Amino acid sequence: MAINPGLLTHWPWERLGSFKYLLYLPLVANAVRSAMTPEGRSRDNFSLHILVLAALRYIQGQLWITVTSVHDIVKKHQVQTKGMKFDQLDRERDWEDFILLQALMLLAYQFSPLCLPNHAVWDWRGLVITILWHLGPVEFLYYWFHRALHHHSLYRRYHSHHHLSFVTQAVTGNVHPFAEHLSYAVLFGSTLIVNLFLGTASLALIYSYMLWFDFMNYIGHCNWEFMPSWMFQALPLLKYLVYTPSFHSLHHTQVHTNFCLFVPLYDYIYGTVDKTSDQLHLAARQGRTELVDFVFLTHPTDPLSVFHLSFGIPSFAAQPYCRKWYIWLLYPLALPAMLLLWAFGSPFTVEEHTVDKVLAQTWAIPRFSFHFGMTSEIGSLNALIERAILAAQDKGAKFICLGIHNKDEHLNASGALFLKNHPGLSIKVVDGSTLTSAIVLDKLPKDASEVFLVGVEHKVGRAIANYLCRHRATEVTVLAKSSSYAFESLKKSVPQESQHKLVAVESLEHGKHCKAWIVGEPLRAMEQLHAPSGACFYQFTEEAMEETRPDCSYAKLPAMRLPPEYKGIRACEGSMPRGVVQASHAGGILATMENWNHHEVGNTIDVDKIDAVMRAAVNRGFVPYY
Repeated sequence: MAINPGLLTHWPWERLGSFKYLLYLPLVANAVRSAMTPEGRSRDNFSLHILVLAALRYIQGQLWITVTSVHDIVKKHQVQTKGMKFDQLDRERDWEDFILLQALMLLAYQFSPLCLPNHAVWDWRGLVITILWHLGPVEFLYYWFHRALHHHSLYRRYHSHHHLSFVTQAVTGNVHPFAEHLSYAVLFGSTLIVNLFLGTASLALIYSYMLWFDFMNYIGHCNWEFMPSWMFQALPLLKYLVYTPSFHSLHHTQVHTNFCLFVPLYDYIYGTVDKTSDQLHLAARQGRTELVDFVFLTHPTDPLSVFHLSFGIPSFAAQPYCRKWYIWLLYPLALPAMLLLWAFGSPFTVEEHTVDKVLAQTWAIPRFSFHFGMTSEIGSLNALIERAILAAQDKGAKFICLGIHNKDEHLNASGALFLKNHPGLSIKVVDGSTLTSAIVLDKLPKDASEVFLVGVEHKVGRAIANYLCRHRATEVTVLAKSSSYAFESLKKSVPQESQHKLVAVESLEHGKHCKAWIVGEPLRAMEQLHAPSGACFYQFTEEAMEETRPDCSYAKLPAMRLPPEYKGIRACEGSMPRGVVQASHAGGILATMENWNHHEVGNTIDVDKIDAVMRAAVNRGFVPYY
């Protein structure tokens, strides 16, 4: 929102939410009518062309979002490296409103006396006129209109909304108050009107001009300097005719320079070009060596979760992951993407962010949750994880957290395999399991005298049981459902004087009187029925259990809210809300902040460190998410 919003700031359909897309129905109806009636078939189906053009513009915008959000593509030549925050993503989530506005304006043209019954498919004269008209009146008038928008009065009422985005993304150029977009539509639409009056308008012209216009707008705001320096060195005059991402980036950082639309000529003529434009372009093209302090290694959960990554669908990724009905429509795209990643994928960077002074990155291996249950994939999974560890070490990372689906400790002994293969690793490998255990324990009622534990096979479950037997001030009995082998292994890790607190049980039936259930594996609806009414399920599973018992409560998965100084996170982590990360992720960041000198791998957890780790996290500004 602008500093002091003026008249016609809000879009007419702002309150409609997603129902705004119903405004396309008149176009659909008219396209169908034109196709079905003799009168309609005698004219070109202009409504259909409007719909096709709108779809192409949506697709182009999404492609720019995806490509320019892929860290491994853009990071080396990124112009501004400061991270964005969720408020900018919210402000720009309706970036495509301008497409709807211009589609409705084209519909109004279709029913106006100006509309031709049949538009020519192509007229080369229209191309010449369009180039001349755009380079002349359009660029000239926009330049002065843009400068006027930076006048104190108009800037406060309108244009300051656009400049709230200090670091831009491709679609930032489409985010303006409604009144501004109306003005732009009239100015830019004049190109088509001139061609109509001169008899050189064509369908190809309409398609090409509007798609080209969007393309150039995305270039200026994409924050990725992909335009090579040699091009401007070989053609010195080119810098007066074509702007670059770094050129327009300076307009957002300096505000009162580089006002042009796409052609910098008028900035040079009227002395408003930023003197550092060439220097910034060269610096951005030279790129930078990427270094990182910490890497969190994860993986997509299911095929649709690919769209929940920061380079997927921004409005979807900025909310906790939920398989909404319209996301299922993307399954035909998600399935081949999953298969391609499975066949050819390598570990890739999802996003980069900072927490306090820690430069952190989230990486993903191209495998999904179901792969971890496939014996045939064990070798491939470990090879991908090992490759990521070595790559993170090469980038200077001090710590890497294996925040992957690693409950099956036979996969790689909870990371110990990699230390065995590479005893000289300088990077510390952690999994955040100590902090995970601490959060689950912190949730338990302090006066609990009995807990029912499902998940002794996992080291977090064993650590929780061990801690309850050794460190709880009150006497606690731990009913552990497990195999005899797993129970004996657990019992050996507990001091002899505390072993009486452990009780082995064979079935869930033994938990029918216990109000505190600690669960390390999802329980089905029928299994949850064994818990008594009023029980609470304390989970440390990968995904939250289905809440089927209205008479019971379900504690949230172990997680922590990041310190408020974090920047650059553009997607929610799984089903967590904004600014909240898995306990394993928080544990890895904490290890980096504290610069601990030990690994956190293997099938056991040092329970004597659990309280100290929790205190360190709170002291660093992390807040347990309950």
